[in-house]
Amino acid sequence: MDSEDRYYYDYTPTVYEVFEYCVFPSINGILPTLKNLIIINFLFNVSIQSRLISETTYNGLSILLGFLLLFFTLPELSILCIVGFICLTYVFLLTICKIQKHRRLNLEYLTGFVCAIVLVICEFGFNSDTWIQLRGFFMIACMKIISFTSDLQRGEEYRSVLFFGYILCPANCLFGPWVSVGEYKTLYKNPGKKNFNWATRIICSLLNAVFFLTLSNCWGTYFIPDGSFKWFEAYRQALSFRSSHYFISYLSETSMIIAGFNNKKNEQKKGHWSYEITHPLDIEIPSSLMFTEHI
Repeated sequence: MDSEDRYYYDYTPTVYEVFEYCVFPSINGILPTLKNLIIINFLFNVSIQSRLISETTYNGLSILLGFLLLFFTLPELSILCIVGFICLTYVFLLTICKIQKHRRLNLEYLTGFVCAIVLVICEFGFNSDTWIQLRGFFMIACMKIISFTSDLQRGEEYRSVLFFGYILCPANCLFGPWVSVGEYKTLYKNPGKKNFNWATRIICSLLNAVFFLTLSNCWGTYFIPDGSFKWFEAYRQALSFRSSHYFISYLSETSMIIAGFNNKKNEQKKGHWSYEITHPLDIEIPSSLMFTEHI
């Protein structure tokens, strides 16, 4: 290794350089998605909160805004794949429901099996770049479809517009999380009053998302640079991977709260808003590793 290579290898960037060349570019890279996510879900929330729309209009609005969010976020090829998948899934559900009337089937297992096959085919059939863009939507959609058929298995009767609205709900079609059909319907029936706590929770979730994005992309390498002890480097890579998941989780939490979803445990706490998806401290510092004094 010559002196120039050794200098490059040993060089540690300053905090200013980390901000200039990593933190700010990382944030700028997600700003378009954040803008679309916030605006579309806010419009969705305002429409529900107005109490001026029917349940059918609510589902139609969910379809429209969910599709717009996907359209502004994903490339055209991905949109075509999503539309094709949803339409084929709808035809599949119609078919098995008609068969169910004449021959008893376990819709949950059958749908789960088909969804698993679809995911495996997509995993190996799409190129990696395309599948990375589609994977989140497909996995969430498959969970929703299985949940939907589970309700059908129990005798629930839903209109077609509800299926499409549920699958394309802008609050969770892109980053999740999964919600039940009942929770999706509850958002229309009981949207909840928005207050200062609602706005504060959105800001906190958004800041947490940005923090873990920069931790994954920038700060891990800054605090544990290349050339450190191998176990430190292994920890850095693992932390970076987990932080990227925390970023998605908090981004998902942000969109859910903006749209008006609230944890069921807050029903007894008037004015309290939250939609916890992950608890990083419980993962990074599990209680089994902490000393607890037993009395």
